[in-house]
Amino acid sequence: MPVDAHEVTVGGLRTFLGGKANSEEDAYLQQCIDNGAQLVADLVKTTKVPGGMLSQAVLETAADHFDRRTTRGGVLDVQSMGYEASVVRVSTDPLYAAKRLLALYLGPAIA
Repeated sequence: MPVDAHEVTVGGLRTFLGGKANSEEDAYLQQCIDNGAQLVADLVKTTKVPGGMLSQAVLETAADHFDRRTTRGGVLDVQSMGYEASVVRVSTDPLYAAKRLLALYLGPAIA
């Protein structure tokens, strides 16, 4: 099933990120959207998924892809943000949120 990345806009992704990205990063944000759309398309393959769910999955995946710049190796340095903890481990799978969002449509993974 083709995933239409045009439904997720750079402005929409910037808003979803809550101000972490500025307009100077638009080219990178578009790259994150394109990569997110490809990853989600590879995940769902030919499974029928409602368009709104696909768009949300692309948005979540693009946001995780964007955040990987500041969480190298899956570690976020929160001490520099004023928190007492020094690091927080985060998911390194950019499809983590999308897989949970689309689980109802994709069914169980069987190896």
